[in-house]
Amino acid sequence: MPTTDTSCLYTTFKNTSGKTKYFGFLPPHGRKLLPNQEITIFGGIEQMLQHDIERVTSRPYFQAFEEALQNGLIQVLKTPAPILLDATTGLNKMLTLDGGTLGVADPCWESAETVTDLEPF
Repeated sequence: MPTTDTSCLYTTFKNTSGKTKYFGFLPPHGRKLLPNQEITIFGGIEQMLQHDIERVTSRPYFQAFEEALQNGLIQVLKTPAPILLDATTGLNKMLTLDGGTLGVADPCWESAETVTDLEPF
């Protein structure tokens, strides 16, 4: 029986610091990444970095992530695509980018037959 692909619901990061580095903002309690190592984690960046219901308590995680981006220590390779409901057809579609052209496609769980092996958080 085919399993559902949910890869479009994940974010992928890459350690671009040039050395093994610990990123305290990566869930669940920080992650050590080797140079050029990629990690794929469920959800979007904001949900990942928010460690409490109150956004203010997550401020250090947001700041550390932003600083790592600005200093070229980490790169965001992929985030979940927005899923939109077409008011006319009633179908869900996700945004895609192919060769610089913005388009739409069926969400990953509706269009694929095999699951991508992703790391849970």
